[in-house]
Amino acid sequence: MPSNTTTAAVVILFRGTKERHLEILTQAVQAVIDSQLVPVCIAPENTFIPEELGAERAFYRSASRDSLTDAVQQAVADRPIRRIVALDEKDVQPAAQLRGVFGIPGITSRQSVYFRDKNAMAARSAELGLNVAASCQPHTLATVEEFAAQVGYPLVVKPYDGVSCINTYKVSDAAELRQLWPSIEEQRHDYRVEGFVHGRQFHVDAITRDGAVVFESVSEYTATILDNHGHGPLGSIAHADTDDPQHLALLRQNRTLLEGFDLTTGITHAEFYLQDNGEIVFGEIAARMAGAWNTMIYAGAYGMQLAYTWVRTEIDPDYRWKPETRRPAAAEFLWTDSTGTIEFITPAETLEALPGVFDVQLWKKTGDLIHANEGTRGQDIGRILITGSSVDEVKEYTGKVRNTFRVTTR
Repeated sequence: MPSNTTTAAVVILFRGTKERHLEILTQAVQAVIDSQLVPVCIAPENTFIPEELGAERAFYRSASRDSLTDAVQQAVADRPIRRIVALDEKDVQPAAQLRGVFGIPGITSRQSVYFRDKNAMAARSAELGLNVAASCQPHTLATVEEFAAQVGYPLVVKPYDGVSCINTYKVSDAAELRQLWPSIEEQRHDYRVEGFVHGRQFHVDAITRDGAVVFESVSEYTATILDNHGHGPLGSIAHADTDDPQHLALLRQNRTLLEGFDLTTGITHAEFYLQDNGEIVFGEIAARMAGAWNTMIYAGAYGMQLAYTWVRTEIDPDYRWKPETRRPAAAEFLWTDSTGTIEFITPAETLEALPGVFDVQLWKKTGDLIHANEGTRGQDIGRILITGSSVDEVKEYTGKVRNTFRVTTR
């Protein structure tokens, strides 16, 4: 890493607690080092950042608004800052505010609102001509009941700035609504209510630089998230190099969002629904990289490290990404309906021997605890990546993995 104090720094906001979070951070730091810049990791107090990553580190108190700015100021000292990147959804707006303070290019505070506030996000998307779910603000229980009478059940009740389906509820009827209401009543203005969108659920991940899209890919969730999380394995299949007209329509709508939200450089993760009649309904978009199992899916589909490619593209004007391959790939969290202390878990070697398995990561072992599923973040058992010559082949191989993986607990 350059030692000259005039070498520019890249500030990386990090708040991970899991091995998969460190994987992303490692890629981001390496991208900075390979660009001959200085990586400076800024994280909340007590966050573990290994020294061997080769990054400078500074920590701040989450409860203090000024502490983050002070930590950045002290960490960069007299170095110029090339970019500020946020690896977590919760750091998108703080990163935007820091860019304003230090005069750094990138997503501004004004732009970041559209990527975090789902009320503003939906309104702006509708202005751009996209179909969005009907919605209302849950001012009172009667307001929501009247909305349900208009659009019908089920409803989706979720935080306006939520992440990973945490505190998100699918409400199937009036009785469930009345049961849920006391738990959100005092925070009602932190929530929004939407009509449930039926259809296949997709995500589009994209990297842009100076207004040009340098990477984009369509993936389909293996199940609709709100119908499945906590009830079975959840993952995605990347449709690399697709020429399906419906997939191309998803890419066009995503580009409409990028342009309409004024994002010229950065990474995005957007979700859409494809209904049986062919209509596309926009779900959400985030100005950060895909998380969960998707941090590895593009390694199988394109031979790319998503975090590395994004950060390197953003900070190094001479960097050009080229795919090593283009093939369908699936990634999933390993899942069980058991909770408690692990007595047996299928070894990684058994999974690696199955057809199409490209990579396996097991984060749990005998004696570890498995907790209940949280949002789309899984139980942190592990992740698996599968490739094949066609989407149908990938689905077949994925089924074999699901049938093979077993966990018993006590």
